[in-house]
Amino acid sequence: MVWNEQLKRNIPENWKVVPLSTVLNFKSGFSFSSDLYVTEGKYKLLTIKNVQDSGINLNVDNYINDVPSNVPDYCFLKVNDILMSLTGNVGRIGIMYDSGCLLNQRVALAKSVNEDLHSFVYFLLKSDIIRKQYETIANGSSQKNLSPVESENILIAYNEQIAIHFASVTNKHLKIIVSNLAENEKLIHLRDWLLPMLMNGQATISD
Repeated sequence: MVWNEQLKRNIPENWKVVPLSTVLNFKSGFSFSSDLYVTEGKYKLLTIKNVQDSGINLNVDNYINDVPSNVPDYCFLKVNDILMSLTGNVGRIGIMYDSGCLLNQRVALAKSVNEDLHSFVYFLLKSDIIRKQYETIANGSSQKNLSPVESENILIAYNEQIAIHFASVTNKHLKIIVSNLAENEKLIHLRDWLLPMLMNGQATISD
């Protein structure tokens, strides 16, 4: 380990100090008009409320049926997409485990520059050292706000070979995490469907 003056801490010898944009880009969500909101619909609208410390919560307040033609393709969220909150409790990270959702403003999609680094990007953004940097640079009088551009510009210690190796080792673990999150969501829906039936006697549990 050697002292690095830019980061003000020790880093492994022969590692580089690079901006986070070396490994990922942040893409901001779309500003959907409230006129499009419906209580039930085709797409769930994910906001900063849905990106929690525990991950993505798919319980939404609003749905959208009619999507404007100028909504970027990346706002149609896919399984394994990594999201980050940009307002309020900034730097919260979650990974998508279902489809049929739209990305609202003040939530960013973290897109790996190299798909081989996907799990590295996820676990890097989940680290305390990145979260603390975001809390430091966030600004705002009433609530904190992060700029996607500034978020990409923070400096990290980096070794590409090790990062790719780390991703290859952890990729299977991230797949298990996503699979478990999806299974938990199914069990929650089953519980919410079954519990009222048990309470009013429409269903019983045999010994």
